[in-house]
Amino acid sequence: MASGGYELRLIEDSIAAGGALALPADGINRVIYVVHGAVAIDGQEFGDDQAWQGRGAARMTAGSSGCALWRWELAPTASAAVLGAATAAAS
Repeated sequence: MASGGYELRLIEDSIAAGGALALPADGINRVIYVVHGAVAIDGQEFGDDQAWQGRGAARMTAGSSGCALWRWELAPTASAAVLGAATAAAS
């Protein structure tokens, strides 16, 4: 195992209607679960109780009612979590 290891993170993202959150091309494996609302992830639509899985860059755009998401990341321990910095997204 590489020095430093990995950690499993759980981050809750809230994105206002029409708002967006962009995740970088950092190679981190992610699962995004829609708690409620609707979101488009890289153009693919997801609603309540649906999930997306991918690696690296992704753009999440909330639907007309906004959305609440749970985001799991398997990331190197030394890496920083991506948190919503815009007024339309909070983590």
